[in-house]
Amino acid sequence: MTTIKVNTLCRIDEKNPTPVKEQEIALNVTAVDPKADFQNFVLGIENYMQCCEDFGTFSDDIPEQLFVKEIHSDVKITEQQAKELLSDTFVDPGDVIAYELVDSDNKSYLFGVYNAHNGYYSHVIYENGEEIDYL
Repeated sequence: MTTIKVNTLCRIDEKNPTPVKEQEIALNVTAVDPKADFQNFVLGIENYMQCCEDFGTFSDDIPEQLFVKEIHSDVKITEQQAKELLSDTFVDPGDVIAYELVDSDNKSYLFGVYNAHNGYYSHVIYENGEEIDYL
């Protein structure tokens, strides 16, 4: 697991700060103070449909403004968490890239991307506009 130290008040939304890359945004975390050490974190997935797949984003109910302590990557979720977060579709936890946002009270919120497919299709996963993985 990788930890990104944030320690600042942030706006939380699903806006795409890089509209040149067609992606569905799981979460866009932006510092309210433009002089903060942390400025921005964005997780997205390519948003074009291919045959025989179901892909997208998910997140817990996260406040629009929150003091974020840190963000953890490579979070493993359980089958029960996958069912709760993605109630509209069956997604195996292996078809998910999950992150955890932790606030100043150590309350954690899950968010991420998923791609349930037949093994032939994948989508690029973007972290801060950079390709990090295929799912």
